[in-house]
Amino acid sequence: MAVASATNPAVDQITVGGALISTGSGAPTFSAAKGSLYVRTDTGASTTATRLYVNSTGATAWVAITTAS
Repeated sequence: MAVASATNPAVDQITVGGALISTGSGAPTFSAAKGSLYVRTDTGASTTATRLYVNSTGATAWVAITTAS
């Protein structure tokens, strides 16, 4: 079951093996375990290619996974 994050109530998250799988609007800015995934759910004009982010440091650094549209 997904639950709202204690630090960001706009983000739903589930923990799997220490990593988070989270959803929310806007780019992620919160700290999470290295390898965590974030799925961006808003539909702003600048979000057409970036929908998935992977945490690369175990802190607040997220790498955008982009696709060609």
